[in-house]
Amino acid sequence: MKKKLISLCTVIVTIITMTSSLYVSSVSINDKSEITKIHSTKPGKLTVKIKKSKKCSGYEISLSTNKNFSKTKTYIAKKIKKTISGLRQGKKYYVKVRAYKKIKGKKIYGNWSKAKSMITKVNEIDKVRRKQVKELTGINFSEDVKFIKYTRNEWVYEEYDNAVTYDIKAKIKIKKKELRKIIKEHKFIKKPNSYMGAETQYNYDCDWWDLKKSQLKEYYHLFCSKKITEYVSIKTVSREIMVSKYKDKNDYITVYLVLD
Repeated sequence: MKKKLISLCTVIVTIITMTSSLYVSSVSINDKSEITKIHSTKPGKLTVKIKKSKKCSGYEISLSTNKNFSKTKTYIAKKIKKTISGLRQGKKYYVKVRAYKKIKGKKIYGNWSKAKSMITKVNEIDKVRRKQVKELTGINFSEDVKFIKYTRNEWVYEEYDNAVTYDIKAKIKIKKKELRKIIKEHKFIKKPNSYMGAETQYNYDCDWWDLKKSQLKEYYHLFCSKKITEYVSIKTVSREIMVSKYKDKNDYITVYLVLD
């Protein structure tokens, strides 16, 4: 009798488990997901608004730089509004969403919405600064580079018919790969941190400098000439790159520049 009772209980448990599994696999989200609005009000950021579904636990957002979504990044939104940051400025992104519901620890997904696209906003001030750096040094920063602090000083040479030149001091955030490319292309030479001159270390006359010696990871130097007029150049100009130890959650490193 006891064995029959155990066997009966086992059968009941098996039936319940199978029924539960069948229920979970048969559940679907009938509400069609829809993007109600997508916009970019800040550089490198996209905000996605989704049509609310009462039957779901959250939403999955798929983001891609091509309309075929061959390479995507996925984000989870618990609410109907999600802001995605760390994107490239001035880049076109395609977005689609789908709802999901959690049942017994499993996610049941609805169908994907129609895709919508948006070009991320560009920081116009940074755009001007990138242009000034390129004109002065030939260094071409990508839209990914973020200027934190920036000064552009003007120098007038009276002895050369008031010819005007500039120098730039900047604190930026840049990806490691792009920085390495710039160092290689422009032939900056890595030097010991102690090589940095006192003028650079203690240049407190502008607000860009807040790097302490203990925060300095790498130092790069480059001697070059600076053209004042068509026939006159200064050959003792130096350019410097100071790399901080600090890296943020989006893998941007903080870098200080002195560019003549």
